[in-house]
Amino acid sequence: MAEADELLTRLSRKMTLISDVRSRIEEDRSLTPEIRKSALDLAGRRYSARQDVWPVLDEVLMSSDAGRQNYDLALKRAETMYRWLPRDPNSQLFLGYAQYRTGSFQQSIKALEASIGPSGKPSAPSAAFLAMSYRRVGNSTKALEYLEIARAGRAALERNPDNPPVIVERTRQIVQEAERLVEGNTR
Repeated sequence: MAEADELLTRLSRKMTLISDVRSRIEEDRSLTPEIRKSALDLAGRRYSARQDVWPVLDEVLMSSDAGRQNYDLALKRAETMYRWLPRDPNSQLFLGYAQYRTGSFQQSIKALEASIGPSGKPSAPSAAFLAMSYRRVGNSTKALEYLEIARAGRAALERNPDNPPVIVERTRQIVQEAERLVEGNTR
């Protein structure tokens, strides 16, 4: 549909992230349902979330001091991506991170636990966010359990010289944030 293609091209020139383009299309009540659906389908075929929004969300959400405005925007983007890719574990993962950063701790737990893959073990950052979320809702036992998983994951990352240093450092920082919250220390 030519109108949908034109709309997507125009929005893509104004916005750098596909999540923002998708949000604008979803929110625009002047569009007919057919044009909206065509534009969203076309966006899904043209753009990859992995190359587009995941790195941006990762950078903001792994920071403990990005600020409320950035966290609110990250939540909106994560929600958009979750609607677009509900079965993608990264959608659930980033939604959970964003929910934690914006104070929705119960929802964060739900999303993060849903993102755990077939191995049954969360990644070190996910375990750290789960530890912090459980601590915020008052479940110290689960918080400590997930903190230990986060520490083990961090140690495994640090032992492997093939892991990118930026990943190792971000993991180290988020686990330290969890340690400070859960145990009240600065390790």
